[in-house]
Amino acid sequence: MSGARRDLWIFGYGSLMWRPGFPYLEAVRAVLVGYRRAFCVYSTHHRGTAQRPGLVLGLDQGGVCHGLAFRIAFENNAAVLAYLRAREQINGVYREVLVPLDLHDESGPRGTCDAVTYVVERAHPSYAGQLSVQSQARLIRGAVGRSGPNIDYLANTLRRATSLGLDARDLRRVMTAAHPFFDNARDRSGPWRPPRARSAADAQPDLNAQADLNAQADINAQAEGATDAASSAANPTCPASRTLVS
Repeated sequence: MSGARRDLWIFGYGSLMWRPGFPYLEAVRAVLVGYRRAFCVYSTHHRGTAQRPGLVLGLDQGGVCHGLAFRIAFENNAAVLAYLRAREQINGVYREVLVPLDLHDESGPRGTCDAVTYVVERAHPSYAGQLSVQSQARLIRGAVGRSGPNIDYLANTLRRATSLGLDARDLRRVMTAAHPFFDNARDRSGPWRPPRARSAADAQPDLNAQADLNAQADINAQAEGATDAASSAANPTCPASRTLVS
C-alpha cells in the first residue's frame, strides 16, 4: 500500500561511508548500476576554498558504483532526509534521486531495494567533468577546507572502502598519484564486518555540527550572492529535488 510505513534506504559512496552522521538500523554493501563514483565536483567549502578549490566525489552518469546502503527507521526518515539535504545540497551541485540497489552481505546477494542518493548535476558550475587522474591528484594534494585537508577525505574514503571489501580501484589510482607513499596497510580496521547500528544519541553531535556549518554556509551564500547571480545567467539552474518521503 502506498501509505504503508516503510524504512528508508540511503546509498553512500564517499564520506557517508565513514561519517554518516545519522542514526541507522543496519548498513550493508550495495552495488549501483548506471552511475560511477568520480572526483568530479569542485569543493570550495568543506575541502577547499574559492581561491584554492579541492575535489570531492559525485555520482556521474555511466558505469557501476560499489558503496554502502544504510537502512533508516521509519520514524527517523524525515529528520535524516533533512540532514542529508542540508549536508549534500549546500550549493545545488548534487541532485537527490531514488535508485535501485543490489544488496550484498557476508553470505552473498540478499536482494534489492530503492535508495535515496545524490548524483552530480552536470549543468552546475561546480561540476568538474572528467579530469585526468593527474589533474585530480594535483587539486586534492594541496586543497584544505573547513572540514580539513582534501587528501584526508580521499584517504578516509579509500580506507573505508577497502575495509568493507569494496571495489576501490578508482580511489586507489588517484591516491597513488596524489600520495605515492600512502600505506593502506596502516588501516587496522581488520576484515569486513557489518557496521553496528547507530542510535539517534550517537548521531546527535554530527547533526549539531552540521547545523553550525549550515548557518555559516548561509552567511557565505549571502556574501556570494552577486557571484551566483552572474553564474546563473551563463549556466542552467539545477532542477528541484524530488520529495521522496512526506
